[in-house]
Amino acid sequence: MGQFPICPLNRVKSRLMSRRRMSLRTLPLIEIKRTLRFEASDGSGGFSVNSGGTVGREGEGKSYLSAHMTVSRRHARLTYDGEWKIEDAGSANGTWVNERRLEAGEQCPLKTGDRVALSHSCVFNIRE
Repeated sequence: MGQFPICPLNRVKSRLMSRRRMSLRTLPLIEIKRTLRFEASDGSGGFSVNSGGTVGREGEGKSYLSAHMTVSRRHARLTYDGEWKIEDAGSANGTWVNERRLEAGEQCPLKTGDRVALSHSCVFNIRE
């Protein structure tokens, strides 16, 4: 009888505390991915972008844009760092956001409802 019995309540409390500490240390980092939808203003379709990259006949949206010869192969770049941004990649016909032409390399934030033109015949409404 030299040892005192351990209270079962303290044993449960101890296990819960050690699990809580362990779970806080081992929580996986979750990357939240956003999807940006380019919907053709004439209702003919569109495409979605899940991560940044190049938009054009050889980039994101190529299945839709390959038929549009007025769109460059690597027309514009999209990035996401908490908000979507687009920049013209030196395209021949320019990139327009809400009727304002972007200079090559100029970044412009995008939001739902914005109107993006990759040429005079390829105009999109943005949806998130």
